[in-house]
Amino acid sequence: MENHSKQISIVASAQLASSPVMTLCQNFIANYDNYKDVDAARQILLEEFRNTQCYGTNFCGFVSPVGFMKITATDNAISHCEFTSEFCPITPRGILAEAALWLSEYFAGKNPQWTVRTIAEVSVFSSAVWSEIRAIPFGKTVSYGEIRDRLSKKFPDSKFSAQAVGGAVGRNKLAILCPCHRVIGSDGSLTGYAWGLEIKKALLGLERNKKNLTD
Repeated sequence: MENHSKQISIVASAQLASSPVMTLCQNFIANYDNYKDVDAARQILLEEFRNTQCYGTNFCGFVSPVGFMKITATDNAISHCEFTSEFCPITPRGILAEAALWLSEYFAGKNPQWTVRTIAEVSVFSSAVWSEIRAIPFGKTVSYGEIRDRLSKKFPDSKFSAQAVGGAVGRNKLAILCPCHRVIGSDGSLTGYAWGLEIKKALLGLERNKKNLTD
């Protein structure tokens, strides 16, 4: 697996260098602190990406500092964003390019405040859990029990358990976009993560380090 990962890294890095969209994303990040209006500069880039909308099922790769990722779009919305050992071409367009820009900002520690359109077929309960997850601030964590308590206050006539919350968290297919890595055990332990505890630990470490630099 280690050699396979190295091969992915080499091939992905080569394609990253020749990807026009990723070059635009990298240039945006490089000039981020120099823009008079970051939101306006981003909007120009997003409009350019939206001119190449993708429909049907499309996917692309993304090279992150903590692992290779595969982003999948269905009906012009992101349906999956996952860490993988399976290499796929880094050719984002349309909504995939928007997701690549968002992830580029995230990994640069910019804590993106804008959203990428996502789609998922989930239950009302899972949707409520994911809404709580999306509300967890950059660099912060909450426990499964805390999410259960928050839902219990919003829906006093329903009964929730931390285990049920854990099940909903585990069904999340939108890594980082829906930051389930910020959900931890009541004792502070890093319990469970679909893509492995090492990646979860790395993501939390990245956020805390970036947050400390800006505090």
